[in-house]
Amino acid sequence: MDVYEWWSSLTGEGVLELREALRLVSEENRYRIVLTLYASEKPLSFKQLQELTGLNPGSLRHHLLRLIDANLVENVKTGKNPRKPRSFYRLTKKCLELLEKIEVTKYEEEIKELLMRAYSQA
Repeated sequence: MDVYEWWSSLTGEGVLELREALRLVSEENRYRIVLTLYASEKPLSFKQLQELTGLNPGSLRHHLLRLIDANLVENVKTGKNPRKPRSFYRLTKKCLELLEKIEVTKYEEEIKELLMRAYSQA
């Protein structure tokens, strides 16, 4: 049995949830969004995410919605005017735990450095 067959044979709610989360995050644009949010010290606005990832608005919106639906990213609304709240995005606890499981946290400093370089060029 090869690794793919072994992985496909795993069952159980936790394993299936992990598998689906990994599948979603493995898409290049969503991975870029997740790493950008991970490297950020604070939640980012849609415009900031667009500038840092280089994604067009439609593509960014599509991928954010997929990540939000999977409970990997959350939209936090803030502001003094309840009619026009400002939207910011951040990783959920579930996503942070996933990144820890796949050991992305080992590269936190390098990821933050890349984000700072990207932000200074944007």
